[in-house]
Amino acid sequence: MTATQALSNLRFQMRGVKFTEAMTALEAATASFLVPVSEKIGLVARETPQKRQELEQQMVISVPLPEPVTTQEAQELARGCSS
Repeated sequence: MTATQALSNLRFQMRGVKFTEAMTALEAATASFLVPVSEKIGLVARETPQKRQELEQQMVISVPLPEPVTTQEAQELARGCSS
């Protein structure tokens, strides 16, 4: 699917999956991605690098550590923050 093609009358149904799993499958099937706007509203956009960079939310956090850590420990801490 190209960026200029529009989807028409797509029927999508999944049973026995969590919302996040269904959304991941829907995004893959439609070459789109969902950006949460509020608790009940989301913005759907065509999957392109430009749109992803423009709309995808990013967050930066700073965590003070009481003592020095190794590179491996820092990577493990970072993985824990993204869960």
